[in-house]
Amino acid sequence: LNDLLAGAGFEAKPYQKVALQRSVSEHLTRRGLQGDVVTEDRGRERGGLFVRIKWAVTHRPKVSAIIPTKHNRKLLERCLRSLVACEYGNLEVIIIDTAGRTRAREAWYRRMQKEIPLRILWWKKPFNWSAVCNWGVRESDGDVLLFLNDDTEILTPDSLEEMLGWVQQPDVGCVGAQLLSQDGAIQHGGMTAGMFGFADYLFRGARQGQGTLLGSTGWYRNLLAVSGACNMVRREVFEQVRGWDESFILCGSDSVFCFRVHEAGYKVVCTPYAKVLHREGATRGKSIPKEDFYTSYWPYQKVVVIQEGHHIPFGHRQRLIGVAGDAPILLEELHLDAPVPSSELPKKAADSLAGVPVGDAQLPMVIGLGKYRLDGLSEHLGGCIVRRCNDADERPVGQFFGPGP
Repeated sequence: LNDLLAGAGFEAKPYQKVALQRSVSEHLTRRGLQGDVVTEDRGRERGGLFVRIKWAVTHRPKVSAIIPTKHNRKLLERCLRSLVACEYGNLEVIIIDTAGRTRAREAWYRRMQKEIPLRILWWKKPFNWSAVCNWGVRESDGDVLLFLNDDTEILTPDSLEEMLGWVQQPDVGCVGAQLLSQDGAIQHGGMTAGMFGFADYLFRGARQGQGTLLGSTGWYRNLLAVSGACNMVRREVFEQVRGWDESFILCGSDSVFCFRVHEAGYKVVCTPYAKVLHREGATRGKSIPKEDFYTSYWPYQKVVVIQEGHHIPFGHRQRLIGVAGDAPILLEELHLDAPVPSSELPKKAADSLAGVPVGDAQLPMVIGLGKYRLDGLSEHLGGCIVRRCNDADERPVGQFFGPGP
């Protein structure tokens, strides 16, 4: 045991590497689990010795890849070619085109179908991401569902099998990939509730393999949620949790879906060994319908307020990835006349409160959650009306949000 612990997390001696690998292999054998134990020496700068379980794909189920698109051909073709490069034989690809059916678009799909087997569905209703994806599921017949945004590109050919290895574990409900920005930085290492108001991506802006206050970004993790931009789930689990919530238009249903998976007793996993480039917002933009903010409130009420183990109450993405500066205070502020329960703080005031430069960024508000208390805070900062949390708690929640379910 001493040899094992001495070798974990830094440049290990050969016998320590063997001890670590043997210990994990014997654990898998005792539990009747099939997987290869791989050790990686990443060097002192990236955390030293790591152990990884590469799960055996015990059978090769049919995977239905469901891809909504606004018919951005350049993005979609990149996505499709990266999916085919995974060389997984038992795969069906369903495209739901929301841009409208035209002869030119039909002709382009026919050309693509000569190289890639595709099934094209044409969406005729107002756009709703959840409804689009649910329709794709009804039209598919795979035992495993893979939801992909058209602005994603799978970077490592073994990503599909990596995710399949996880999703085939009986206690795992759904699996997400590590999403990367175009500069190679991490965009998404899973999602956590309570950061920046409702939720935020874990490790956004960190480097691959970087050490953080929550450990290395190169570890796979059981999290509360993963992004819908790349989400693999068994059909039986998808049906058990009633699919995507169609009361959301664009954003938020992926978090709520994962909340339901978690409540059903399954793990939600994000693996950094499946790497996907995500050109976030390239198709639909980055604005969030205000209705999605309101719809998010009640599901998050259960997670952030009641299930205290799942959120980071004073979390901040810059602090978590190790940027210097004081841990920020979560300021819950509100312009009373704002159309959405959030507003902008002047740069000077925001900097002094957060301890890190946030510029003119909009800070989503969580005062309605009634979670935090900040005493002794001036109600006027830089001419902006600010409500202390203990003041906000006294205001009826219904004043900010609609009635609960």
